[in-house]
Amino acid sequence: MGPARRKGDLVHSPIRFIMMSMGTTSFRWESELSRSFQEHARPSLWTRRSTGKWVLAHESTCSEGRADIVWGRFEPGQSPARFREHSALLRNPTASRLLAALRQRSAQSEGDLLQRLGVTPPVLRKWLRALVEAGFVVETSAHRYRAISSHVLPVVEICAFELKLKDWRRALYQATRYRSFSHRVFVVMPSESADTAFRYQDSFRKANIGLVGHDTTGNSRVLIRPLKRQPNAGYRTIMALGMFSEPGVIVKQSRGMSQ
Repeated sequence: MGPARRKGDLVHSPIRFIMMSMGTTSFRWESELSRSFQEHARPSLWTRRSTGKWVLAHESTCSEGRADIVWGRFEPGQSPARFREHSALLRNPTASRLLAALRQRSAQSEGDLLQRLGVTPPVLRKWLRALVEAGFVVETSAHRYRAISSHVLPVVEICAFELKLKDWRRALYQATRYRSFSHRVFVVMPSESADTAFRYQDSFRKANIGLVGHDTTGNSRVLIRPLKRQPNAGYRTIMALGMFSEPGVIVKQSRGMSQ
């Protein structure tokens, strides 16, 4: 009779069972790596904050390139759900750039906004009207606008993940794109591939991209931990908020990434 198994032993993972039955100890597809990582990974791997509401989105729509997984943490009492009806508006690049540019205490003219955004007057006015109708912006006088304090966007901490089985160079290149909206970005690879990528750690550290090795037992190792930085483009963080507000996005208040 073998040793007693503890409740929650990773050997019971469906992914692990499939791997064992196939006689392999590595992932054959990125989808397997993704499911296992989401099933077992804990946010304590990449954040020190343990309170608030966590959201999880797949195939990001807020940057050039699509992050495989995007994780966000909202402060207690805040949630992206209240912006659900305006999700498409927040995800629009012009509308999000306007929200990032407008201030609450002082109004800005159409001329100033045209110069900052570099769009045509009809495009600018179209999205200003949409933001006014949605209650995000007010026209204080003729062709002057400011943000409305009652629609202050919530503070969100964002981590993005790029998953690859072997090609760490491609993963690193794609991951650098996600710094535009994320506070931290990680490349996640099977443990043996991550060990190979770690030989080139200078490339990861120079780009401030983290590296995680994940194996079929569900264990994750952080080989390189990136520094927390403000996203390169604030308007893309607003687009991420719109993405998190979409119906179907996983919203949890628990210790696991997906449970």
